[in-house]
Amino acid sequence: ADAAATAFVLAETLAALAATFGLATWAVLAGTAIADIAGLPSEGTVVWTFLAAFASVTLLLLLLLRVFHGSRLFEAIFLLAVFTGIGSLFSALVGPAGAVLCTAFAVFLYYGSRSVAIFDLLLIAGSAGIAANLGGSMRPIGVAIILVILAGYDIVAVYVTKHMVTMAETLLRRRVFFAIILPERPSDFLLPVTEADPGGGFVFLGTGDVILPALLVASVARVSPFAAIPVALGALLGAAALHVMFLSQKVRRPMPALPPIAAGALLGYLLSAFL
Repeated sequence: ADAAATAFVLAETLAALAATFGLATWAVLAGTAIADIAGLPSEGTVVWTFLAAFASVTLLLLLLLRVFHGSRLFEAIFLLAVFTGIGSLFSALVGPAGAVLCTAFAVFLYYGSRSVAIFDLLLIAGSAGIAANLGGSMRPIGVAIILVILAGYDIVAVYVTKHMVTMAETLLRRRVFFAIILPERPSDFLLPVTEADPGGGFVFLGTGDVILPALLVASVARVSPFAAIPVALGALLGAAALHVMFLSQKVRRPMPALPPIAAGALLGYLLSAFL
């Protein structure tokens, strides 16, 4: 049973990442022509702007968690980001009018069925939209630098300051999930999201660990769709390595997921330069 659960979670992880990468690439290619890279912002501008925004959002969330003890505000922030991403995704794929209808349908699905399956599907679509929107407007080298910096930050945030663990645990206690939920049994996809607990038959993959490598895939795809393939495959191999490391723990503890996924994506990016 344990082996079957392990294999199922691995398959879910790879499927969620592959779907996000595929949708983000599709949106980038549908929404823009193959890039004239000279028209994109410089690496320095992109890196500093992105990191400043990332730090500001992180500090704001930590502050809000101290001040507000309910869950509604954080759920509203999360849903605003997800539905904005969904709108961006479908705007590229079917145009603005279609995007309004698709986003409205996504809202209906979310409130009509609070199941794990619907939650994950909407989160994947939203993550892909965010990745396509941001990644398609940045040069690949700038995104690669951001990945390196944030992978190092992830290690510090989990193992040294541990504020990322504290923030995640606080949100989980309030039943707000900033993560894709991966059940160990297929039937648990039909359970309400509120019944998902880490260590209780569910594994969580943070949205940042999905969106950040998808940024690199989308950014490279805008320049060359073919070159994005090794980037995506590298990220999937990194995710598989993460999965093995996480589930091999005798006692499951939070791990920084971004470093192995980012490492795989970056190795794929380096490989694509030689193809």
